[in-house]
Amino acid sequence: MTCDPALAVLPFRVGPRVDAGGAGEVFRAWSVDGRALALKVSFATDDAAAWRVGREAALAQRMTGVAPRIESWGRLDDGRTYLAMEWLDGGTLRARLTDAPWSVIDVARVGHAIARALRLVHAGGIVHRDLKADNIMFRADGTAVLIDFGLAHGPADPSSSATRCAGTPLTMAPEQVLGDEVGPAADLYALGGLLYRLRTGRDLFTGSAMEIQLSHVTQPAPAVPASAEPGSAALANLIAALLRKRVDERPASAAVVTAALAALAPRRATLTSRGVRLAVAAAALVTVSAHRRAAAPMTSTMEPSPAVAGPPAPTTSQPWAIAASGDYTLRVAWPSVGRAGDRVPIGLQIWNDAGAALPLTGLAATVRDPAGHTVAVAGAALARFELNARRAGDYVLTVFAPDGDVTLAVTIPIDAAPNT
Repeated sequence: MTCDPALAVLPFRVGPRVDAGGAGEVFRAWSVDGRALALKVSFATDDAAAWRVGREAALAQRMTGVAPRIESWGRLDDGRTYLAMEWLDGGTLRARLTDAPWSVIDVARVGHAIARALRLVHAGGIVHRDLKADNIMFRADGTAVLIDFGLAHGPADPSSSATRCAGTPLTMAPEQVLGDEVGPAADLYALGGLLYRLRTGRDLFTGSAMEIQLSHVTQPAPAVPASAEPGSAALANLIAALLRKRVDERPASAAVVTAALAALAPRRATLTSRGVRLAVAAAALVTVSAHRRAAAPMTSTMEPSPAVAGPPAPTTSQPWAIAASGDYTLRVAWPSVGRAGDRVPIGLQIWNDAGAALPLTGLAATVRDPAGHTVAVAGAALARFELNARRAGDYVLTVFAPDGDVTLAVTIPIDAAPNT
């Protein structure tokens, strides 16, 4: 289990790290009411990225009904930002790709979902700029979600970000490769490349990153092989139109593409083996200011997240400690001022890698004071536990289960009383 102490301030139960990349890492987490979350934490620290996470979360919130729920976002006490969003169980579209071509209906249904999502994104003045199979994930019910707006460009972004050669080589539109101004048509080109991959089982172009980028600019898109399957010719013609080199020769908008694909994918009660629906969310690993700050949520219109059951979420004015061992994590919080002579209330919470809180009634604990004296606390008494701090120094709290599966210890420092 990965234990990142900076995450202890968040009002979630944080589980294992499930992914990491150049921009940050992703943890599995759970809300106070048990909903599974993906917690994305940045590595870098710049103010522009902090601004972007607020914009991206706001975009998702505006797209009610077609976006994964954003739980919260904000800043950790070490300067990183976090974004907590709905956990997606179904993996990526990339993981579902094989060398076998998809049927016209399955391609059209996936394409219709993506085009509908792009229509909503473009209506907000946003260009995704990195549409690819890796950035489409699935819920357990088959709903697909477009993620990662890390390269997205909006009307309030600096103009330089619109003309930068940014994107994934496999799906970059010619204008992206050339560093020209990028608009919604670039996303439609990427959609064409994705539909080509689904329909043929092959990538649009192959070779090194540079060779692929040059092919987008100089090589005509290969034609989709002919097929006797109903709708095959219409789908092939649409893909060819999406992959035209000139921006003004592609379909006029995502709405036009949505309508064309809807005609090829009539609704029915049961989806085919690959049929899915798409929603969209802004979910990007982001970065914030380089100096350390208190963990405080950024300004938003969201309701504040409820505190985690058990100990209150620690703040910069409330000390806390965290420990991890094997499959378990312990968090301990206490008042901001603990002095010799006080009875210091202690808040405990312990959970496993599945995010399930362990009942305190099944646990026991010992406290060793600075002189080495030890007292024991067990069962329900842990929920109302007070540390009898008779002297200043470090107190060691050890929590263990009767079966020996859990043994976790944290240190609680107690200050000297005034005038002593």
